Amino acid sequence: MKKKIIAIMLTLTICAGLSACGSSSGGNSANDRDESMSEDSQNTSDESEDQTESDNQLADAQEESDEEGVATEEAKRADGFINDEGYYVFGMYEQDNDESNGPEPIEWVILDENENGTLLLSRYLLDCVQYNNERADVTWETCSLRSWMNNDFYNTAFSDEEKLSINAVNLVNEDNPCWDIEGGNDTSDRIFALSVSEIVKYFSFNNWRDDNWVGHSEALITPATEYAQNLRPGVYIYTMSQEGYDKQYSHLNYSENCMNITGGEWWLRSPGNYSSYACVVTVTGDAGWGCRTSVSDRNYGVRPALYITK
Repeated sequence: MKKKIIAIMLTLTICAGLSACGSSSGGNSANDRDESMSEDSQNTSDESEDQTESDNQLADAQEESDEEGVATEEAKRADGFINDEGYYVFGMYEQDNDESNGPEPIEWVILDENENGTLLLSRYLLDCVQYNNERADVTWETCSLRSWMNNDFYNTAFSDEEKLSINAVNLVNEDNPCWDIEGGNDTSDRIFALSVSEIVKYFSFNNWRDDNWVGHSEALITPATEYAQNLRPGVYIYTMSQEGYDKQYSHLNYSENCMNITGGEWWLRSPGNYSSYACVVTVTGDAGWGCRTSVSDRNYGVRPALYITK
């Protein structure tokens, strides 16, 4: 009996020891898990901070890139550039008749390079302005269009940086040899209308009639912007029809390329057949000393010219 009791006691002692060992081992495992979770949490926090810092660096880099892009675009615009169509882009002016989206870049035809700089002529008729705001005897020197070009248009279309590139040049204002009308004094201008002599120099003519100093040139057919057309009054426009082409302009050596082109009428700075008249280019490209209209006509467009230093 005594031996049996001793065996039972030994068994109980062993079980108690095993239980204690198990309890001790379980406690260490929990501590290890807590430490592991703490380390994982710390690592996650560090990774989150690293990601935030990386995101901030990317955002800063993007902002710097955007600012550099804007600065580059502004510098490019201030200097001017040639677009994919071969037109020189310089200045801004309302053209699509939607003022809510701001003015549009002005495209220019490059006409010449000489001692005055690079001669540019706007691709489109940009506005509709009278040669003079009343019918009177005027010259280019005294007309209101010259003042409008060198003040209103100049200050609206160009930034201060762009203005630095525009040259003031001396213009010869010839007499009208067909009608013996004085062209007035020579002038100094930054923005101006071309003269008859200049369009004859820079544009090809399909036909020229020496008897009345009139030429016909499809190269002079010039579209007007939506803005210039929709002013009240706006630029008078005409689209070359098949009938008109067959009836007259095919016989003046116009090519079929001019078909369906919508042209507007525009001013030249040369005097017409009276001192109250000025020379013009018609919707179909008729021009010369014999093409003229009253200086107060309200349906003629403006095609500015200027010299720049590139």
